[in-house]
Amino acid sequence: MNLQPSEMSLLTKQSCQVIEQILKTTKFFTTNERDRIMIRLAQIHRRTRDPRIFIAFIGEKKAGKTALVRALTGVPLPMAVRECTAAICEIQVGLDWHHQAQMTDGNIEAFLPVDETVNQIRLREAAKEEVKATNASVKKLEDLNKMVEEASKEELQAQEELNDAKSLVVVREKDLNETKGSFFNIIEFFSWLSWLISWIKTRLEAVATAEKMLSEAHLDLGKKTEHFKLKQKQAEDARNTLPVEYKKSQDVVSEKKQHKESEQQQLEAVKKQNAQQFQNELQRYVDLTGTPAEKVTIHTPNSNIPFNIVLLDTPGFNTDKEVHRQLAWRAIEEMADLCILVSDLRQPMPNTALQMLERMEPFCPHLHVALTKSDLAYKEADDLGGDPEEEIREAEQTARSRISDRWEHKMTIWTVASVEEDDQIRTRKLFESFWNDLPKDAREQKSLMLVKQAVHELMEICSFHMRKMEDQITKFNSVALDLAFSLVSDLEKKDSERIELTAQCITHTLELFSLHLEEQTKEWKDQLAQCETKLQLRRCWDNIKNAIQPTFKQLNHQSTQDLGATLNKASLALATSKENEFAQTLKNDLNIKPSKITPDTSQTKVGWAWAAGGMVAGGTMGIALSGGIALPLLLAAGAGGLANLLLAPLAEAKEQLITRLDNALQAEKDLFEKQLNGQKSTFEEKVLRSAEKELKAELEKKEQQNRAKLQAKLKKIQQVWNKLFEQHQKVSH
Repeated sequence: MNLQPSEMSLLTKQSCQVIEQILKTTKFFTTNERDRIMIRLAQIHRRTRDPRIFIAFIGEKKAGKTALVRALTGVPLPMAVRECTAAICEIQVGLDWHHQAQMTDGNIEAFLPVDETVNQIRLREAAKEEVKATNASVKKLEDLNKMVEEASKEELQAQEELNDAKSLVVVREKDLNETKGSFFNIIEFFSWLSWLISWIKTRLEAVATAEKMLSEAHLDLGKKTEHFKLKQKQAEDARNTLPVEYKKSQDVVSEKKQHKESEQQQLEAVKKQNAQQFQNELQRYVDLTGTPAEKVTIHTPNSNIPFNIVLLDTPGFNTDKEVHRQLAWRAIEEMADLCILVSDLRQPMPNTALQMLERMEPFCPHLHVALTKSDLAYKEADDLGGDPEEEIREAEQTARSRISDRWEHKMTIWTVASVEEDDQIRTRKLFESFWNDLPKDAREQKSLMLVKQAVHELMEICSFHMRKMEDQITKFNSVALDLAFSLVSDLEKKDSERIELTAQCITHTLELFSLHLEEQTKEWKDQLAQCETKLQLRRCWDNIKNAIQPTFKQLNHQSTQDLGATLNKASLALATSKENEFAQTLKNDLNIKPSKITPDTSQTKVGWAWAAGGMVAGGTMGIALSGGIALPLLLAAGAGGLANLLLAPLAEAKEQLITRLDNALQAEKDLFEKQLNGQKSTFEEKVLRSAEKELKAELEKKEQQNRAKLQAKLKKIQQVWNKLFEQHQKVSH
């Protein structure tokens, strides 16, 4: 897939949106399945908020992962010949040493060093004072040198002036002697004649002038001598003062320097204390023998790795504790954009490493190999008299050969040692070009691989649900058949309920029959009672005889229909175990006012309990009740009997006809009850068979509904799978 980083990011985002929409709108996923996919989405979302490239150092326990990371970063991670690392260590460049541990219980513990701010401030102030004292000393020396220079200059000038004064005295003395000339004593003897002899006067005046100038020269010489002595003393004093004053300023400088060094030592002591505390805490949070954290974030100012790189030191993936193996896998699965598989050069690429390689391939866009402990390999080869270089070449070839069967992409294999300082320097040199050549799109590649895995996992979940649903549909028919057989068998065991329901149906039908019969009889009795003459009475009686047969047949027919409908409902109550509700329904039906029954209109009346749905129920249930014996009883009196009744008084005749009518109706009622009781066992059987039929029909209906639901659910799962398949194709090509 040759995509730009921005295109990979967009495809990752779109895939996440597809998954989130499916999880939001789909109901068939279990909570665990949803959590599994949500964890994967959370991994991807966390990555989008962090643009740094994560490089994981992975491998077996005691393979040398921590020593290699320590050599590259300078972080004092715990090392030993035993298994050490029990936490994920995130190492990155920072302005100062710092670490933050995320414990297994979720608590955060951060490195709290002794505050060295005051010491740093005091050191800066001491350094300033030292510089200030040094500058003052330099200035003092300059001033003293300048003072000595000026004093010496003035002394020299005074010396020159003194010498000039001495020279002037010599000149004046010479001038005086020359002016006097020879025989000045004689001329001086005749000085009293100067007023008379002009040349004597002139000579005397010239000598006087020369003597005066000599005297002035001597006077000036005296002054210059005193001035020279003064300047000489001042220069001497300046020269004597310079070393004394300079020593004083230097003493101040030394004092300030000692103070600065003292502050520097105090700061170094605090730094050393913090460094020791830092190392001790790392030992506790990282080492298996301490209280291991889940993850430790470490900042180091000493590392030469780029600022956008985070190195991950991980527990061995074959460590004894499951929780530590899970941490190692988490670093590979979620965090690592590149993996460096670390293996002991003396046993390159063991089976556990190859097995892990197969597992991590869907999550690792870039892989490189570091074969560690080359120093030990050299030593062992020397001890055994072998060729170390040949041993290393064979180890590299073995590692490459074993990996090639499982990893076809480009990779680098380094041979490193990480214990001695020289080895560490060489190791860091090896990785310099690696840092510079890191793929720019490693972060986006890994995120795309994660979202591809999320889509694949969700497809697998859908496939599982499809297989499960297909199995349910396959098993549904046999299960439904077994259920129907079981329920029908249960019906056959409900003898007491069936007998009770049948008795309720018979009682209800008989009560309705009696109500309608009494209602019709009351109408006829009222007609007889309203007759005012025997002629009217005879005609009324004839009308009753003409109407009673069809009316009672219709009443019998409707009673049969009512019984059939009631038995039908009883069978439904038996099938659904609603016997109590059925009894209450029968009681409510008795409160319905019965309708008038006539041969012409009774077919359309709804005064019967089940008239709306039970007109043919009697026939459906196979029930036939005969009736209509009232007319024969009425005719049993014959013409003579009726004539004798009409010869009696009108009131007595009415009473006798009404009594005869009551007897006939009672006989009809008794016959109907006898027929009902006579077919009781038949009714019970019909209730059972009808209940079985109702139950089977209901089961079949529910079976069809459930099958339709299962098929609809299967179709929904298939649609989701198809949508995921389309997205999987997009992220795979």
